[in-house]
Amino acid sequence: MSFSRLFPILASIAIIILIAVVQERSKFLAALLATMPLTAPLALWIVYAANRNNPAQVTAFTASIIPGIIATAAFVVACWAALKLRLPFPVVILGGYAVWAVIAWALRLLLGGGG
Repeated sequence: MSFSRLFPILASIAIIILIAVVQERSKFLAALLATMPLTAPLALWIVYAANRNNPAQVTAFTASIIPGIIATAAFVVACWAALKLRLPFPVVILGGYAVWAVIAWALRLLLGGGG
């Protein structure tokens, strides 16, 4: 496996470990690390590396990330609301993913859905 394919995996593991360590001292910093742009830049790097000679494809991929960000924000809001209601954690996560899926599907329909 090449370094360019291995790096995103190693970076993700390092961030998760960092969050686990930091959360004991600063919930704010841990939350900031948890929401930092990590997968988007790594995905952009992978797509760019595979399509260096096709900037239109990289640009289209970048635009397609936006609905995912909106759906992910809806996931976080749904989890926050469910936690405020003191629902069991598995219900919180399942509910968050259900909201995420509905929003992602609705945005796909609304924006024309390309493949």
